[in-house]
Amino acid sequence: MPRGSPNRPRSTQDGPEVSQKFVVDGRLRTVERSRTTRYYPNPRRQFFAELEELAATHTKAELTDELIAMSERIEAWQETYEVADAGELRTMLDESLSVGERRKRERVVDD
Repeated sequence: MPRGSPNRPRSTQDGPEVSQKFVVDGRLRTVERSRTTRYYPNPRRQFFAELEELAATHTKAELTDELIAMSERIEAWQETYEVADAGELRTMLDESLSVGERRKRERVVDD
């Protein structure tokens, strides 16, 4: 069916153009794989959209309290496992640990 044909579904016609417009607008990023262009959300734009959402739905005091609580949790596992950051804790997840201890540390890293 030729492009623009009335029998061709509109979403099929517009998909590539809309995706490319989102790339130009900075909403999407692309990666080329096997002669195919794949699209994914721009992580920086997503981050700032989430920040905007948090600021719009929570008070400054709520956000401050949550940041303090997060800092306290981080400091606690840094002291417990004697590591500086989550990456260092991840490197400690090896076969020498029991399954339970590995799971416990994985939960800490994922939190």
